This record gives sequence, structure tokens and C-alpha cells, in this order.
Amino acid sequence: MKFQFPVTANWKVNNTPSQVQMYNEKQDAIILFSLAKANSPLVAANEFVGQTKAVIKTSNQIRVNYILTLNEYTISAPHKSTSSPPT
Repeated sequence: MKFQFPVTANWKVNNTPSQVQMYNEKQDAIILFSLAKANSPLVAANEFVGQTKAVIKTSNQIRVNYILTLNEYTISAPHKSTSSPPT
């Protein structure tokens, strides 16, 4: 993809025609930019959350030139259960 974005020191970048991946050395954190086939950024974000079972932390929308856009969408990985399976 062709755009510029600052990358944190010690993070790796994998830039392909369809997505950009940025991840830390431990590979326990990632930033992923990809093209979506949804009709809006909000629909794309909701589809991603539904597919990955991520947890929504914040969601804010703004209008730009009369178009409602997704300004900020913060998610976290799904919570893993720490309980033991039934015996």
C-alpha cells in the first residue's frame, strides 16, 4: 500500500499490495492496515470485530464533508478463559 505512517522503534513492517502489518519483536502486538470491501469504515470495523470476537474499547464518529466517518475505533483481543475445563 502506498502511504506513510510512523513506525515505533524496534517494530517490523511487512508492506504488501493489500495490507501493511506492523508488529513488535515479541510479536504480541500488531497494527494492521488493510482494504475492506464494506460500504463504510464503521461497517468494516464491526465486521472485523464480529469475525475476530475482539472487544470494543472505544468508538467515535465524526462528519467530514457531510459523510459520517469512523474517527477512532479501539479494540483489544478477546479475553481468554483462565478456568479449567470441566472434568
